[in-house]
Amino acid sequence: MEVFRAFWGVLQSANRIVPGVVVVGVVVTVPVVLLVSTQAKPMAAATVFVVLVVAVIVYVRRNNFGEAAIALVAGLFPALSIEWTAGKFIAFSLAWFLLAAITLMIASVRLAAANESLYTDAAIALGPDGIPERARRLSQIADSLKNGLLGPLEGANVLRVFAYRRLDIETMEKALRDVDILSTATRMDPLTTANFVADLYGIERDLPMNYLDSIEEAIASSACSPAEFVAAFTHTRHVALAGTVELSIFLRRLADGLNRGLPAERLARLLES
Repeated sequence: MEVFRAFWGVLQSANRIVPGVVVVGVVVTVPVVLLVSTQAKPMAAATVFVVLVVAVIVYVRRNNFGEAAIALVAGLFPALSIEWTAGKFIAFSLAWFLLAAITLMIASVRLAAANESLYTDAAIALGPDGIPERARRLSQIADSLKNGLLGPLEGANVLRVFAYRRLDIETMEKALRDVDILSTATRMDPLTTANFVADLYGIERDLPMNYLDSIEEAIASSACSPAEFVAAFTHTRHVALAGTVELSIFLRRLADGLNRGLPAERLARLLES
């Protein structure tokens, strides 16, 4: 499900960047598929499509056209030179599907094991008691983000950051959704965004519902990139964590200082005043 959702997101993003690219790809692919199907025997045509899919996967994973072309040519020569029989084709198909099934299972086990390890780490960080129950609760929180763009492993890493930053488990579901929204809007790394959001909740536990709008406004008015704004916030967050300045005032002063090009030391003095 995660793979298909990610693939659908890739198609949508590609179509936004280059309007009509998906339609053009389908229009180009369908005639080629029909041509190969009519010009080659069915078993040879199926093998050619498998080789083509493998070559595309090589290009996507390696981002190297030369390697993809070598994989395509190396696969096409035996595929088109062998005199395919029903037995050979069945053996080839079974071997291919067995490889795909085994690798999918191994990848799924690795992903599940990595997630469980992250949830356990987060549960231990929250306290020594009730670790299995707390880990299951964290897993449920991550599963609640079904319409978000964070993957399962990213969500588990974000929750572990929240646990290390001593965020209440009751707050984590909303904070995880905030990280998903903010990292998508600003194109920042999810873990960097998670530390930023954890700091915001550390400054003010009861953040208003629309506080992300205030964050985006502060970033826009600072004349800096989101990453630069968060870096400046990290250098000066001790001022806000001390509780002497309200978060809204702190963000406004930080954006004003960045807009004026003040260094970190001057920013801290400005925020304390």
